[in-house]
Amino acid sequence: MEASTSSRKIGGKWSGGMFTGRRGAIIIAVVAALLAGALIYVFVQRYKTSVTPSTPPVSTVIVAKQYIPRGTPIGVVEAANGTQSMSVKSTAIVPGAISDPAAIAGQVAATNIAPGQQLSTSDFVTSAVAVSLSQYLSKSERALQVPLDATHGMQGYVAVGDHVDLATSVGGSAGASGHPGLRILATNVTVLAVPTGSLVFGVPAPVAQQVAYASDNGKIWVFMRPPSIQK
Repeated sequence: MEASTSSRKIGGKWSGGMFTGRRGAIIIAVVAALLAGALIYVFVQRYKTSVTPSTPPVSTVIVAKQYIPRGTPIGVVEAANGTQSMSVKSTAIVPGAISDPAAIAGQVAATNIAPGQQLSTSDFVTSAVAVSLSQYLSKSERALQVPLDATHGMQGYVAVGDHVDLATSVGGSAGASGHPGLRILATNVTVLAVPTGSLVFGVPAPVAQQVAYASDNGKIWVFMRPPSIQK
């Protein structure tokens, strides 16, 4: 009887007992575990990539530090340190946002701008457009710019289109206490623009000189009128 061998001939080739028996089973299990681990690792990495949001790029824009009334020259705003650069995500940048102040040099605010608002090219126009006020005046009115402090001019509260009364202590008659009181200069006048530190009014022509004189020689008070008694 011939002795048994550890290999046999299959299809013309000899195949050993490498994958037979206990040793073969262990090798197959190890290879399968390695393949499974590799597949799990690849899956986990792809999952992390899919669920981890990518960080949007950040850009620098110019924002307002303070309220900028319509008609205010950008040069006045910058002189008062009224703007600052701020880094924001690209997804939060408004259309036409300004990153270089030179883009609006020599222009004025075309609308009221709130503190913290990004400055855009649509917020500013050339001064010739912004200060052309004649179209808002009737034949009996004159446009007059009056310098006012924050209290007397209600800075931050008066807006373009509001109607106000103007009063002054210049030439005021004495009240019951014997001290001079205020006198009304004009009533129901229209606010045409609100540059920083002043207001532009459409006042009746007969009192325009009186308003100018009172501004140079005393204080002018602005009284807001309710909508019910505006023009």
